[in-house]
Amino acid sequence: MITQTQINQILSLRQSGKSTREIAAMMQVSRNSVRKYLQRPYASATKLSFLQEHDAEVRQWFLQCQGHCVPLARKIKEETGTKVHLRTLQRYCKPIRAEVQRTKKQSRYETAAGVQMQIDFGEKDVLLDGRLTRMHFFVAVLSFSRRIFVKAYPAENQSTWLDGLESAFAHFQGVPLTVLSDNSTCLVKDHYRGSRATLRNQYNYFSQYWNFIPVVASPYYPECKGKVERAVRYVKENALVGKEFANLDALNNWLEQW
Repeated sequence: MITQTQINQILSLRQSGKSTREIAAMMQVSRNSVRKYLQRPYASATKLSFLQEHDAEVRQWFLQCQGHCVPLARKIKEETGTKVHLRTLQRYCKPIRAEVQRTKKQSRYETAAGVQMQIDFGEKDVLLDGRLTRMHFFVAVLSFSRRIFVKAYPAENQSTWLDGLESAFAHFQGVPLTVLSDNSTCLVKDHYRGSRATLRNQYNYFSQYWNFIPVVASPYYPECKGKVERAVRYVKENALVGKEFANLDALNNWLEQW
């Protein structure tokens, strides 16, 4: 059976000017097989070339659309002005989908270094200048190493989410490939079952500036961000119990050293 990668290679060779006989010899397949894939509707060299040239963006949008090709085709049209046939897109995304599925299976045990950071907010009453004050904590966890970054704020809003992310990048001295968040309205406009999440404009621009892929946890699969949820609980139960701080700066200095 010819794989999608081989099909893409056949189409690319045709686009470079190779004959059917030459392609068959180079790919070690029959000429009939070459003709079959060259004649199919999804074998549009122009569309395939476009997808190949925009492979990085297609992969990012594929993740944002949670692997659904209908909204992905719409996203490509919105972002680039190019209409790609759904069948062409489905064929192109088949190996990407398989790669994502393999990663999901592996991620139950471990995530590769530099691939993912999980983020969340928690809250807890803290003694601040002698008064019990409700504080909000931005928590970031590197999925591979389990390293934790925590920063306290007087409120949870879009500004503190983005400041927390920038502070985490500085603390970890790098930016991961993906950032996994929940469906906080500070970051996500809407997220319906079976569709991609619509990000808030500011978060979308922020992710493009820092060059990471924003991934939003499925409302029906919250377990996928279990590392950061456990980290939030760990911070509440270990970093703050029995502590008193003069002010917010003192609290954050403690969290940085803790």
